[in-house]
Amino acid sequence: MSLASAPNALVADDEGLVSILIEDILASRGYHVTVVNTRAQLLDILPRRRWSLAVTDTDLAFADEIRSWQVPRVVLCSGMPEHSLRQHFPGLPYIRQTIPGSGLRSHPCVAAPESSRGSRPGI
Repeated sequence: MSLASAPNALVADDEGLVSILIEDILASRGYHVTVVNTRAQLLDILPRRRWSLAVTDTDLAFADEIRSWQVPRVVLCSGMPEHSLRQHFPGLPYIRQTIPGSGLRSHPCVAAPESSRGSRPGI
């Protein structure tokens, strides 16, 4: 798949190593990945592209605004305890991790893009 036809994925995380790991995982799945490390960068870039997927740290986004994003699939990536994730981000899929990216590798939302396999699961 050429970079021009690859779906866009946005990674928003304020921890550099986590961002790099997530970027590598998504790129290996065929996404064109853009990484931002601050809330200001996130809010600036969101309306500039059509995103197929966003993976965001809970420190950079609020539940109400995530629901307003024009992104079909959003995955939260956080070390926050599960009960807090369910309370503050109800209904949003999440990966709670102690090792960065450990849950992301097998998450159905980051499967290979539609053009390289069948249909993608929706959220």
